[in-house]
Amino acid sequence: MLFLRRMRCLECRRRFRPANDCLGSLAGGNVTAALSEACTEAGASWPYATAAQVLKRLCGAQISLEHLRRLTNRAGSQEALRQVEEAKALVEPTAAQVRHQREAELRGRERKKQKRSEVLWVGLDGG
Repeated sequence: MLFLRRMRCLECRRRFRPANDCLGSLAGGNVTAALSEACTEAGASWPYATAAQVLKRLCGAQISLEHLRRLTNRAGSQEALRQVEEAKALVEPTAAQVRHQREAELRGRERKKQKRSEVLWVGLDGG
């Protein structure tokens, strides 16, 4: 977690953060994508207090339990939505998918009929 320093211009009294340009990829946050992923994995694997300690020990990241919980829940919600969409695609096929499947089945039946006519069955009486 990055603590962004805020400064004030002595002449114009405008406040600014000198690191804003460098940290533009954080999209207004203070957690990088890699740290967010590590928080998600740790938060899903251990209790939040343990996960925060592990992240501090391994990465040097100081992150609050609440922020860790929010990151983990956000990733969990995104994964749940992805799984719902995947399940819908399996359960509710589109008309084009159904048409394609039926055409494939019909082609398969035609091939079987053609193959049947090529087979010659011969029966012999061994008497």
